Amino acid sequence: MITVLMIFAVGFSPAIASWLISRRNDRQTQTQITLAMEAATRRRFSTIVTRLPNSQMIEGVGTIVGDISCEFNARSPYLRCAINPCGPCDGCRHYRSRKLI
Repeated sequence: MITVLMIFAVGFSPAIASWLISRRNDRQTQTQITLAMEAATRRRFSTIVTRLPNSQMIEGVGTIVGDISCEFNARSPYLRCAINPCGPCDGCRHYRSRKLI
């Protein structure tokens, strides 16, 4: 009888260990997500964007980063362009003048 109980204990021990590790990882992940959400609500992206040297405010569009006359400009406050998102725009070899209508 003890032999049978030992076999069951050895057989179920990996499943129990896996379940305990999974619960611990879930709690850690949930804590990290909560901390990231709190940090994001405290941080104001608009104040960061207005400090960038080549950001500009365009009426109807909002704040954008980079050279608006470039065809590849992302027209976003977070990315400069699709090809060279980190910039700089000055002297970029991918610059292509946008045809304004």
